[in-house]
Amino acid sequence: MIPNYIREMRLSDRDELYAIVTASLDEEYLPDVFYAFSESWPEGQFVSCDFSGRPLGLICSARLADGGIRIMLFAVSPGCRGCGIGTKLLERTLMQARMEMRRYVTLEVRKENMRARAFYSRFGFRESDPLDGYYNDGGDGVRMILFLS
Repeated sequence: MIPNYIREMRLSDRDELYAIVTASLDEEYLPDVFYAFSESWPEGQFVSCDFSGRPLGLICSARLADGGIRIMLFAVSPGCRGCGIGTKLLERTLMQARMEMRRYVTLEVRKENMRARAFYSRFGFRESDPLDGYYNDGGDGVRMILFLS
């Protein structure tokens, strides 16, 4: 277990968070992706930091018009996986969604990423839709959903 705390994302985190995203995810994102998420739902962007303040992981979400939340980016530094950081980030996002009385949370995950799919299932997410050719490289995805009420 790595001691860490969760806080709201700051735009000054951009470079460190972008490094985590590029090291952790196989999709390409522009460095300014965090600005768009912060503008759309400032309360839905969270960072896990060690006690020196160094970011270890992040989760970015967006409000949906029909009362849902969509997790857009979720990454933990490769050397910090399996240490509870992702759990704390997801729990904080679900707590924010519940505080806002949102109806559900949805996300997409690569079909072959069984570790991530099992992780989300532990929180009650269920697979809802196959996403053929969803990723930039043509890889298939799976949409998962958690109903909050």
